[in-house]
Amino acid sequence: MPSQPLRVAVVCSSNQNRSMEAHNILRYTQNGILHMLERNKRIKQRPERFQSCKDQFDLVITCEERVYDQVLEDLNSREQETFQPVHVINVDIQDNHEEATLGAFLICELCQCVSNQHAHCRAAFASAKRCC
Repeated sequence: MPSQPLRVAVVCSSNQNRSMEAHNILRYTQNGILHMLERNKRIKQRPERFQSCKDQFDLVITCEERVYDQVLEDLNSREQETFQPVHVINVDIQDNHEEATLGAFLICELCQCVSNQHAHCRAAFASAKRCC
């Protein structure tokens, strides 16, 4: 039985809500944010709002406590359709290039650990269903 991949969302306010006013460009260049925005343009079709996304996720990772609170509020306000659990974890990341890079590696490692456990649990559940 093939394992279903872990469905993950990473939610961060910083890379979606910045205005590109001229006086901010120098500051964004100095703190590495402009580089992150350029990278995001290459990997994202457009800015995304978690509240507008209706995809199903097993794990939602937020990068700021305020965003964590917003995600919980949004999930609690949604009408339940599948009644599938979702885990929401906050990884506080400061808004600079160095912390964002470190945070990305930590989130990747976290996802790998959770994915391994997720696959193990699915296999155990499938075995239990065969026994009953």
